[in-house]
Amino acid sequence: MKKSFFAFAFILSLGLSSLFLFSSADSKLSLFMQNFLPEREPSVPLVLVNVKLEAPSKDSPFIDFLSVEKAERIVREFGASGVSRESDFEKDFENIDSLVEKNNVKSQKTSFFFNIKERFLKDFSDTKSPAEYNPYLSKQRRHLVYKKNDGYYADLTFFRVLQSLKLPEIQITNSSINLGKIEIPRAEDGSVVLKFPKKSWHEFKSIQADELYDFSELEMNFRSCLEIISQRGLFGELNSENPLPLFDEALECQDDFGKSISLKNKFYVLMADYLSGKQERILLEAAADEEESSFIKDSFGLCRNLFSELETRRAKLREQLAGSFCLLVADYGLKTDFIPSPSEKHFPENLVPYVIANMIFSADFVDLLHPFFSFAVALVLCLIFVLVAYRIKRNLIMLFLSIILLLLSVSAFVFLFLYFRIFAGLAVPLSSLVLLSLILNIKCRKKNASDRNFFAAHFQQGISESSLKKIISAPADFALDGHKSDATILALSIAGFRDIKKLFNENQLCAFLNHYFDKITLLILEGGGIVESYRNDRILSIFGSPVPLEDHCIKAVKTAFEIKKIDLALNQEISLYSASPKPDGMSDDLYTAFFILNHNEKKILSRVGIYSAEISAGCIGSSAGKSFRILDDSWKYAFRVKKAGSQCDASGIFVNGSASDYIRDFYILRSIPLKFVKPEETSDLYEILGSRDDDDDKLWNYANFWNQAVALLEKGESEKALAVFEKLSEGRPNDKVARYFIKFLSEVK
Repeated sequence: MKKSFFAFAFILSLGLSSLFLFSSADSKLSLFMQNFLPEREPSVPLVLVNVKLEAPSKDSPFIDFLSVEKAERIVREFGASGVSRESDFEKDFENIDSLVEKNNVKSQKTSFFFNIKERFLKDFSDTKSPAEYNPYLSKQRRHLVYKKNDGYYADLTFFRVLQSLKLPEIQITNSSINLGKIEIPRAEDGSVVLKFPKKSWHEFKSIQADELYDFSELEMNFRSCLEIISQRGLFGELNSENPLPLFDEALECQDDFGKSISLKNKFYVLMADYLSGKQERILLEAAADEEESSFIKDSFGLCRNLFSELETRRAKLREQLAGSFCLLVADYGLKTDFIPSPSEKHFPENLVPYVIANMIFSADFVDLLHPFFSFAVALVLCLIFVLVAYRIKRNLIMLFLSIILLLLSVSAFVFLFLYFRIFAGLAVPLSSLVLLSLILNIKCRKKNASDRNFFAAHFQQGISESSLKKIISAPADFALDGHKSDATILALSIAGFRDIKKLFNENQLCAFLNHYFDKITLLILEGGGIVESYRNDRILSIFGSPVPLEDHCIKAVKTAFEIKKIDLALNQEISLYSASPKPDGMSDDLYTAFFILNHNEKKILSRVGIYSAEISAGCIGSSAGKSFRILDDSWKYAFRVKKAGSQCDASGIFVNGSASDYIRDFYILRSIPLKFVKPEETSDLYEILGSRDDDDDKLWNYANFWNQAVALLEKGESEKALAVFEKLSEGRPNDKVARYFIKFLSEVK
């Protein structure tokens, strides 16, 4: 059932999240993340040239002159390495068959699982021309190349960039367009993911149409001036070539940019020499009268002024345009003075050519992986989460795992994007992981609540929180219905309780025992034990079952020592409270019980017996409630160990033989040979004198001499054993066990 639920959650999460494959979520997320990518400077400066497209009118007679074609000639004249214009001006695509390396073009790709027809180049039927093809897939993507009837065509901006780069050939593959040092990644449909710059309009290097208009107007005015002086014959006697025909020839061959620019440059060189002063002196010397001399001076003065201004403007434009790549951007009446965020719906389409050129010259691309890749990542992440979560039972751990896996996957995707500029779709992996985490966490929470209710019905006694958590986390690991295991029983009672009980009424007895049990139970639970039962003044606890403990006997002994400390603290508490007014919060019955104990000079002394063996235990009871109980007679043996110690009138901590084997390396023990006192007692009994960590030489010596006395007794040398016991009693007169054996051996003697 559990496996089926996890499989269902896995399939449901992947199925619902896969719907994002058919949405634009990843494209929008890619655009958002591009805001965090550092900008790259293009290798070639980019200049925007704002060209007006309004029809000619009386108020703008030169608009026709500043058409796109003539604007392109002007920027080329001033050294622009390349020029691009919007596709709407003339045509959409240029044929690039001569550039494409045919051997690297592949249209089919077969894999083991799929036989996919790659769409790296859109192939249209004969009924469609290149001009009918719409490259604007979306605001985020653009087709740079496509083919028709085995002919290859490039987007106009891309074609102009190729011309500027002067590439001998390009390589087109299913995944990229290789331009040599620049590789342009392509999406699964053959398009290129646009990488928008983060600049505002004023941050772009740009030239307004007025600057070109003013220069063109000034140049034409200068030509008009030259034509006037040419008609007066001032170019008649030149040692060099007449510059005016050169200018006219440059205008006539403007379709040939190279020749036109060469003629223009030659014209300006000749004009600089013509206006240097030498030709003017020759003409003045040959002047017939004063009127002709005045005309020559005025004409040359006007030409010099116009030429000087032309040279100044030429130098400024050359500085702005030399070596740059110009993009002629049409002004469609755009009201904004900045480029909106790419994620906005109204991103100006006329600035997309700038985006394309900027991406190529700066090699600033974002590679958008195939959607199936993001689905594969989602599948792997969800599979990992399911396999790990299947073994997790605690809600907090599963929630922590969910968060960690989400953070790690997001970090990996972000790292891939920032450092390698590869965008692997995030929508499907994250949505599937979040959905799966939500389903499993809710299921785990409900399961934990159910488990707690179940175990609350099974443990109607004290059990430590750590033990309960272990059982809840893996209930199948604990045979609660009954099992055998190596464990230790700690049996406890109050010495002389029969006499103490007679001093109390029922309310006082109950109040005192509850106070005593609270302290003792807390120590048992902190030690990792479980309270099996409360029997009158006796407490029976188990260490090592139902939760296995490798050091169950050690924990039981440590708990016993802490209980001995509680005896001292409780006796001090009784003495203190009975001699002072009743504290706030203390019940009247408990305060009276303390007073009675103190008045009758009764001390609380716990007798402890520890029994280690293979113990049968399990949860027994009814549907109304169960308790984890010992199922065999081992609890009786534990009380027998405690009782045997009390028969010696001792108040120490007594253990059986199996328990002594567990703790011998940690504690100093002495053997209690009860079989010589009571022949029916065949089991071994040991008393813990102290911890080996105390490094008490006197205690070590005492234990060694005691064990020597016991060894003599077992050999039948009673007199020698008695002598050793008497010697030991002299050293420790309060040792009741030693006095007990001295009395026993003396009577036997």
